[in-house]
Amino acid sequence: MRRISEPRHQWGGARVADGCLARNRAADIPLWDRYRDRPRPRPGFLCWQDMVETEQDDAHLEMRRRRLRFRAWHRGTLEMDFVVGRFADAELDGMNGEEIAQLEALMDLPDPDLFAWVVGQTEVPAQYDTPVFRRMVAFHRAGRARQIG
Repeated sequence: MRRISEPRHQWGGARVADGCLARNRAADIPLWDRYRDRPRPRPGFLCWQDMVETEQDDAHLEMRRRRLRFRAWHRGTLEMDFVVGRFADAELDGMNGEEIAQLEALMDLPDPDLFAWVVGQTEVPAQYDTPVFRRMVAFHRAGRARQIG
């Protein structure tokens, strides 16, 4: 005869007892922590880990650039699509990670505020008066936005 405290069902190593599903502890350990004898770079050789991290950083920056370019051309108002989109097409490939972060912060702002700042209707708050914003304003005041399209 079965006791009441015994589990009723068993699915793939996880037991159901008292209505709670006990988790498999081996699955909670990340794969790289399970193996102790991982290859390590030797002194004097190229560090393969640094090369992999650099490639991942470059891929991450490229993904951020693609997302920003899409967001720049899909702002919500046609005027801001032209203002930010043309600037992104011309300048985004030469930007580093810090400049991309500044442009992402500008992209999070509402269209009317950003447009008023670029045109010069209102004063720009100090937190948004970044080098990237000044480059955007100079880009449009120089008329380079018309030459790209």
